[in-house]
Amino acid sequence: MPVDRMRMRPWLELKLNSGSDPCLSWVDKEKGIFMVSWRHASRSGWNESTDASIFREWAIHTGKFRADHVDPKTWKANFRCALHSLCDVRERRDLARAGAARPLGSTSCSHHAHPRRRVN
Repeated sequence: MPVDRMRMRPWLELKLNSGSDPCLSWVDKEKGIFMVSWRHASRSGWNESTDASIFREWAIHTGKFRADHVDPKTWKANFRCALHSLCDVRERRDLARAGAARPLGSTSCSHHAHPRRRVN
């Protein structure tokens, strides 16, 4: 039976528009460019509640969160994989600056123009 939950894109847009998460913000909403805080856990001052909040929220939303097993590393990896699965979201290295945030932007997406190939 399929899971009835919001997919990554609408969930992400909802979070961006609400402004409720300190790890996620619009850089240029009109152009579809947003920023995700990507601070490494080994950095001084890293705090799970502020630096991994969006990853935790995604884990809760997808049903991967377990209260008895706090695992920000896995939450972050799952979030990254979900982002990479969106064919129209790409990292904007041209907008990157020093720090722990990654700018991402929407591009046009055509499932037919770039079909996924299966490797056997």
